[in-house]
Amino acid sequence: MEDQRVGQDERFVTLLEAALGMPPDQREAFLMSVCGDDLELLGSLQQELRWEERMGNFLLDPLLRRQSIEHPFKPGDLITTRFRIVRELGEGGMGVIYEAVDERLDQRRALKCAKPGFQMRLPPEARAAMRVTHDNVCRVYEFHTAETDHGSVDFLCMEYVEGETLADRIRRQGPFRPSQAEPILRQLCLGLEAAHQDGLLHRDLKSNNVMLAPSRSGNLRAVIMDFGLARDAAPSFEAALRLSSNLRGAPAYIAPELWRGAKATVASDIYSLGVIAYELITGRYPFPAEAPVHARLNQLPPAPSTQASEVDSTWDKVILTCLHPEPAKRFSSAREIIEALQRTDQHKGRILTWIGLAGVALAAVISYLLISGMSRNSEPIRLSVLPMQTNGCDSGAVNGLLYDVSDRLRRLPGLNLVVIPVVYAVQNQVTQPKMAAARLGATHILQTSVQCTGEKIALTANVLDAKTLAEVRKLSGKYTTGTLNTMSTALLGTVTAAFRLPLPEVREEVAPEAYPYYAQGIFLNRRDNHSSDQAIPLFDKALQLDRKSPLPYTGLTEAYVIKYRNTRDPQWLDRAREALAQAESRNPDSAMVHFEAGGLSREAGWYDKAIDSYKRAILLQPSNGQFWHHLGVTYESMHGRQADAVQAFQKAAELQPGYFAPYLDLGIFYFQQGNYSEAEAQFRRVVELAPESEAGNSDLCAIFVVTARYVDAESACRRAMELYPSARAYNNLGASMAFQGKDNDALVQYRRAIALEPQTYES
Repeated sequence: MEDQRVGQDERFVTLLEAALGMPPDQREAFLMSVCGDDLELLGSLQQELRWEERMGNFLLDPLLRRQSIEHPFKPGDLITTRFRIVRELGEGGMGVIYEAVDERLDQRRALKCAKPGFQMRLPPEARAAMRVTHDNVCRVYEFHTAETDHGSVDFLCMEYVEGETLADRIRRQGPFRPSQAEPILRQLCLGLEAAHQDGLLHRDLKSNNVMLAPSRSGNLRAVIMDFGLARDAAPSFEAALRLSSNLRGAPAYIAPELWRGAKATVASDIYSLGVIAYELITGRYPFPAEAPVHARLNQLPPAPSTQASEVDSTWDKVILTCLHPEPAKRFSSAREIIEALQRTDQHKGRILTWIGLAGVALAAVISYLLISGMSRNSEPIRLSVLPMQTNGCDSGAVNGLLYDVSDRLRRLPGLNLVVIPVVYAVQNQVTQPKMAAARLGATHILQTSVQCTGEKIALTANVLDAKTLAEVRKLSGKYTTGTLNTMSTALLGTVTAAFRLPLPEVREEVAPEAYPYYAQGIFLNRRDNHSSDQAIPLFDKALQLDRKSPLPYTGLTEAYVIKYRNTRDPQWLDRAREALAQAESRNPDSAMVHFEAGGLSREAGWYDKAIDSYKRAILLQPSNGQFWHHLGVTYESMHGRQADAVQAFQKAAELQPGYFAPYLDLGIFYFQQGNYSEAEAQFRRVVELAPESEAGNSDLCAIFVVTARYVDAESACRRAMELYPSARAYNNLGASMAFQGKDNDALVQYRRAIALEPQTYES
């Protein structure tokens, strides 16, 4: 009964709001059309409208604004001993928004305070909104109540989004070009889909509820505001009138079925999103103000391509499907809109391909040269460094050399080479070229073998095509334990010669006599997180032999940070700072010095300082995907920097095209944020690039488990176990079985996980 009353009140407010937003001569016809046979509702609305017209907007625009009641805070106020008010940001129908500083966390926040008549209770949707964590949805953190001279004031603590509303941007600059509008629409779809997946409807989606925030990359971040906060469940009548006076543009976004009394659904949110898309590319609402009510409720609006010269007909189908008057004929989800946009892009790509082929007939010789060049460079080189095959050698020293070669290759300028470090081959048990193609997505491999006799080392190295095994480049050479650094340079030159890449002009060196110890220390640092005790004395030995290079000091810094991470003993952090200071004294503007400074600061919790260090490293080596990855990990640890984290992870992927690892990182990030649909997309990309990736299949299994797709989960987990029987795959399969009530089967899988990794899964 209560829900029915609330629904009736909400419909009354919605219709009154819409009627007040229309010219007076259209109000009566509108109400008769939408009320249908509900004569009681029609009579009530007509009575309120007549009263409003007789009183000349007296209720909507009272003489006294009750400023002190409706604006309870002022700059400088400290609210609940925690939030310091900076300024008032704006005022809506239901509340006032302030910028504040959370002095407990030292973070900027937005506080939304309810006006009188709207603070009887926090709507359930607002509580649900607190669960939504997505970069394109404004984060709602907490609900508070403050005591003032005029009584209690309820307010929400939300993410502070700096920028302007989409409505303001369109008013200021006009419509967006389609190429600019598409990424904004995609972001809105992602945010809306995340909320819908959490069972949350917006109910008042409009361009005034979308913020455009500048990002550090120069792109715009679109943020949906006020999820679950748009309409109070049962506002007072006076509050309803004030709400109407402030939201007179909102009726343009309301789906036809809502006017007829239907409940809000995903389809009604899709309709509102379609109105925003229409605005984005035309600068106007789908229906003009003078459009008859019957048309608004029963017809499609004019196609966007007829309203803006730059808009082609491919946009019409997407937007008009959103705006169909029948809910069942709209897209069933925001994800479907993204897929439709992707099909549009593919269609355009096919058109461009056809045009390119036509050009061949007109300029055959030139086109042949262009197409030849494109075929050589159409797929980026993804070079997997395989573990070295050794005979009679210290495996730590020679394998450490491969880590150094990987690092040096990553620092090469340009984007034509993606290096898959040897650690990935070790973790995925890749020993053969074709395994590198299937499990790591490699196009080429660097395969090395050494024969050691005393201090003499005979090296054979091959750069091979991972699929055909065709030899691209070969190296044979004789070295000694004192010239391992020369061997490293020779391997680097073999790769650059194979793919005609430029060598870096300047390189930091480690003295030949110190290099074997440095290389073995690097090998131990990168091999796992538990070998720092062995690495530290090796770096100390390297420093005894070479105190000029900063590199042994950066390696020692990394080893101390690993030791601190494992023990949380502050002495190791102090030693890391001392080692870093020594590195900085030798080259304060070295990319590797800045990189290790970032790692130390991040581990210590000094995130802003870490960001500065990583950014300087990136400025010195802008194409180093590893640097961008660590920048993303740092942003991930910070409050309110999830959008920056995504951009950093995406940049890492962009710099390493076709390489699966950045997509795995991005998928794990989305998974931890609870954005399972986006996480699934990234993990599917991993499996697409590296079909035999155990990690990709295991993580897909985890997605299927948390989204209750247990048949898919079992298939993905068993596929992962065929590739490599990992504890992660057994654990995920066990979770799937447990959720299905198969406790005995689940127990078997859990025991297998514990047997493989007791330190991780036994508790």
